[in-house]
Amino acid sequence: MKNISLIENSENGGELYIIPISDIKAYKVIFNEPINPSLTSWKDQNNLYIVDNNKSSNVYIYNLKENKNNLVNSYDFDIVNIKNYNDKTIITTAEENKMNRNILFTDDWGNFRLIDYGFNIKFIDENKICYLKNDEKEGRNKLYIYDLKNNKKIDMLDLNLTNYSIISESKLFLIEKNQSNNDYTIYDYDINDKELTTIINANSDNIYYNSEKNLVYVNLNIPFESEKPELIYSIDLEKLSIKP
Repeated sequence: MKNISLIENSENGGELYIIPISDIKAYKVIFNEPINPSLTSWKDQNNLYIVDNNKSSNVYIYNLKENKNNLVNSYDFDIVNIKNYNDKTIITTAEENKMNRNILFTDDWGNFRLIDYGFNIKFIDENKICYLKNDEKEGRNKLYIYDLKNNKKIDMLDLNLTNYSIISESKLFLIEKNQSNNDYTIYDYDINDKELTTIINANSDNIYYNSEKNLVYVNLNIPFESEKPELIYSIDLEKLSIKP
């Protein structure tokens, strides 16, 4: 991705800025009609989806090269997130006072198919997505993998996850909160072999995975050095034989 989109909120509403990574300067987008952006999602390098949630959800497509925006469609549900893979789109819509959201699939922005209920949805590849689903009875966030082509769930991990990342089309990076201890376990999960491998245990879930360098950054507070500030450690997954 060559650009970053940023929404600045104020009393007068939201304003959209585009930040090219090459020069790190923010450019304010001036729309050709009144738009109050609440969220954005990149369709590709030059086209950005913009959602204006004002009584209904109005979805626009903004073209950077032409500096023009066009209305895609308006919907009577509250869109809170968008994920794209080529022409395939997953949107989530709000459910009042619920952690789990409606997960909807579309490839034309006209017809929608309900996939499931959950949150933190990501594309693994063109035909597979994964997402977390809160089990209120057990108090756990389980991970599901869904096949869009065959319209069915193909895997489920019965863990209590706080977050996860896509390493590759066959690998996931998982963060589980341990129920009995106040710490977290970091896993590598092989989707094809359904193999779960423990990487480390950590006392923080402030963890970031760098897919380009195959490094894990962990923000840790050393128990026996509590007076010292938190430190950021890096873990080279190559040395742990965990590769994409």
